[in-house]
Amino acid sequence: MRKILLFVSSVLISFGLNAQESLKFSELAIQLSVSDFVLKNTETGTEEGQFSEDLYTQLSEVNIAAIAMQQNAETQSDIDDMVGILDNAIREYAASIVSSTTSEFDIDALSDEVTVATWLLSASKAGTKQGQFPQEQYNELYNIKQDAKSALKYAESQSEIDENYQTLVAAEESFKASVYEEDVVIAPTYDNSLLSQAIDKATLLLESTTYGTEIGQYSVTEYMNLSKATESAKTILAKSNKQSEIDKEEAALTKAIQTYTDTKVTEETYVKPDSPYNVGQLSSKIETANYYLDNTTYGTNVGQYPIAQYKNLLAETEKARDLLTSAQNQSEIDAQTSALAQAIDEYVESKLTESLPPQYDETFDINVMVNNENYGKTYGSGSYSKRNVRIIASPASGYHFVKWEDGNEDNPRDITVTKDEVYMAVFEKITEPVTDSTLYTINAVSIDDQLGLVLGSSKNIAYGTKITLIAQVSFDGYHFAGWSDGNTENPRQLTVTEDKVIVALFENGSTAIEDPIVENDIQIIQRQIVMNGEAPVYVYDILGRKIANKNLSQGVYLVSMNGKTARVFIQ
Repeated sequence: MRKILLFVSSVLISFGLNAQESLKFSELAIQLSVSDFVLKNTETGTEEGQFSEDLYTQLSEVNIAAIAMQQNAETQSDIDDMVGILDNAIREYAASIVSSTTSEFDIDALSDEVTVATWLLSASKAGTKQGQFPQEQYNELYNIKQDAKSALKYAESQSEIDENYQTLVAAEESFKASVYEEDVVIAPTYDNSLLSQAIDKATLLLESTTYGTEIGQYSVTEYMNLSKATESAKTILAKSNKQSEIDKEEAALTKAIQTYTDTKVTEETYVKPDSPYNVGQLSSKIETANYYLDNTTYGTNVGQYPIAQYKNLLAETEKARDLLTSAQNQSEIDAQTSALAQAIDEYVESKLTESLPPQYDETFDINVMVNNENYGKTYGSGSYSKRNVRIIASPASGYHFVKWEDGNEDNPRDITVTKDEVYMAVFEKITEPVTDSTLYTINAVSIDDQLGLVLGSSKNIAYGTKITLIAQVSFDGYHFAGWSDGNTENPRQLTVTEDKVIVALFENGSTAIEDPIVENDIQIIQRQIVMNGEAPVYVYDILGRKIANKNLSQGVYLVSMNGKTARVFIQ
């Protein structure tokens, strides 16, 4: 019966739109388009999201009567009466939706109106042909409908609900009145109705489905991808007036919707866990954690996550993965599910909204060496947890830096720390004779640009020229600690006699030296700091990072032993 009614409806609509041209049928045509869309695209039943079977039948009958009216109407009042009857039938049907939504306010009228507005937009098309609507009016109704939909969830008062309802009703009437009665010729425009419909569909999917590994759930990765695609589409919908951009975004979102729906776990695709316990929720949390571990990065910059939270999430995920096959009872599974859920929440909430100061936990060892200690010195050796580190090669008098052993010729060189690494600086003897016309280069650099900057680097400087170097602290809590050659003047005057690389060192202001060690007790033996014949308990670089007491390059270090500390300079 339903298919017959829809068939009759569609045939009569196609025939009746041109009948009785002396009367105004535009609003009836709009209502018929909506009712036809509703009858074809909704389901009846008792589950959430379905509608009343009786009211569906009623709407079908009114729909047929309205089509007949297009053929037989004699007065405008007949048309207007039928518009009201059909509109009431549509609204009664909309109000019959099965919903579990609860609110402290009376939202029924607004909820029904949002449904009607959604149907109206879905059954309409923006364009310049007869029966179509101006793009501006289409966009306005869509945006007002979205605001009303948001108010259903987040309104803070009944008056806010009522205002959204009144605004939406007025927008619907204005939209219907804007329909083109005949084809119009206007400047080229764009049609984003398909994109807005795709956004509605994607939003409904995201709100009404869950991700996980159990039957009826979807892939967490595709859930996140669909979320990103939806947000991107909303941005294009609001800002773009280029049809190519709109079409491209609509195609991408439609693909994301299809990809997401294809990942639904069914009885046929469900893989039963190899465990005697209920591990469905734990498996779902593992999948969620894997998504974040694979698709985010840790660090100190905006948009990254603190390394501590990353490591905690990684550790809890590993524990959960092991328990899938090694759990001895259900309580172990449940406890780890809760722990992993908490780790995920903490990780997500820890996303940085502003950059953090450098963090210097001992994580990876960077060893910066030279091809011959007589040819020059290097800087940058140490243990790092920060992701970017600067290494520097400083040639001795009579030598020049050629390259790093891996072929890189940058000096200073900024590297990304991901594992223990060894970097070898290659120096060679200068073979060109030095004359009065020889020009020199002074390269003054900061050990870490986040902590401070250096002014005064110069090229093509004549022998004997005096230049000024200035070290400027740029991060609160740190201060200038001296130059790599032991000089502590700032500003500093330097007489140029050779090519030179000078490093400005910055120190954490919280690092204080109390009860200093007697200087005569300190020795440097084979690039290692020794005090009273023993290696110190702790060695730190000038930034307060704990480092290994071996193969130390030229620079300033802090050492601690038996509760005493001292600053040590290695030539």
